[in-house]
Amino acid sequence: MRRSTTKKLAIMMLAFYIVSLLSPFVGIAVANTDYQAPGYQAPEQYKAPEKYQAPEQYKAPEKYQAPEQYKEPEQYNEPESNNPQGSDPSTQQPGSGENNNSGPGLYNSLKYVVNDVILGQVKLIDSASALFENPTNSNINSFARNNIGYNYFGNILRGGLGLAVPSDSGWKTALDTWSGVDTTMGVISTVKDARIFQQAQRLEAAGDVRALAQMADNVPKPMTGLGKFAAWAGVAIGTGEGIYHTYKAFTAETGQERTDAVFGALGGYGGALMAGATLVAAACPPLAIGMAVAGGVMWAASTIYANREQIGRGLKWTGDKISQGAKAVGNGVKSAGKKLGNGLKKVGGWFSK
Repeated sequence: MRRSTTKKLAIMMLAFYIVSLLSPFVGIAVANTDYQAPGYQAPEQYKAPEKYQAPEQYKAPEKYQAPEQYKEPEQYNEPESNNPQGSDPSTQQPGSGENNNSGPGLYNSLKYVVNDVILGQVKLIDSASALFENPTNSNINSFARNNIGYNYFGNILRGGLGLAVPSDSGWKTALDTWSGVDTTMGVISTVKDARIFQQAQRLEAAGDVRALAQMADNVPKPMTGLGKFAAWAGVAIGTGEGIYHTYKAFTAETGQERTDAVFGALGGYGGALMAGATLVAAACPPLAIGMAVAGGVMWAASTIYANREQIGRGLKWTGDKISQGAKAVGNGVKSAGKKLGNGLKKVGGWFSK
């Protein structure tokens, strides 16, 4: 029975590996679907030129007139930029709050491949190595559903769609909301593991061997080499983004560019803190809890800022609908609905600024 289960697991991993090799190319192809090949049109039938006609007799110009007195031009005024935020679309980064409708860009495409594809495979292999220690049918089904289906291919789908949709659209906000749910669950999981480590350390210090043995099954297993590699890669990527946006904040020419860069740096450093929290959870649980919570708050602030215009439009739309609905009911409900609608529209205006 154990041999057939192991064989089933090996075949499933081989199929996954073949699909995972093809998925990055599919994602990048989906993200660049706007190109249309130009249609060939045959030239019209050749027409010979008409009969040559000699020019009319040359006429000398009239008497020369000197130009009027020279007038100095008025002071030059630079034209207004077509980009209200004063940002260069070719240098926009995720989480910076800058709108970029020109395409995914090289940076975002590379980040998609590294984060979702390569590091996703590293995390998946790390989870599969633990599965081989106890390859039961229930464990295999759970691994296929959660680790392969949702965590790996779900991230690839979300990242690929994020490259394809405009950064100022409601679809992008929906994808970031999905990512926010996963990020929140990750922070909760890190805090939960850190508290278990903290409780185990207290029991060990107190010499309560019996209680420590009872909770042994709940204590998370030590991180493997692949797990540490994935965590350190997350720290490096987040720190790199934070440093880049910090540099942009100090070299920004406008206040809007500086604000965008500050929130972009918050998102990068927040991601680094959340990744680093898993590395110190066993050694210093209180520090891991603080890093995970602080990193999650910083990442959320950056993401909300990046989607502020979409959030503002959504709140204004909701406020309008509530105000319209309040007109069809009684005076008391009408007054309350009107106040609620006006309040939502006001908050939406804050996000849109």
